[in-house]
Amino acid sequence: MSFNRFGYCAPPVPPSCVEQTQDASEKKLKACEADVERYVASVFSYRGCIAAETERAVREANATIRKMRCARDPGFCPQAPAEAEPDETPKGKKKGK
Repeated sequence: MSFNRFGYCAPPVPPSCVEQTQDASEKKLKACEADVERYVASVFSYRGCIAAETERAVREANATIRKMRCARDPGFCPQAPAEAEPDETPKGKKKGK
């Protein structure tokens, strides 16, 4: 199993307009509010990205540990699933009445 290296979650950047709201026109304030709403949405997306990336990194670390343990002790190697025993009654045939 090959893993991609760490994914990148771009951190959100607060809109610069919030630093320039003093004496701003109503039009500029409304535009800035829209920018802030987009920023807040991007913060939630970033949070989800970080959570997903953390889970992926943990899975990769666990797989790496399993491979190393297997190399040291074959008892830690994954075992192939046991084959199911064949059904004694052929399918599609009905038992006599």
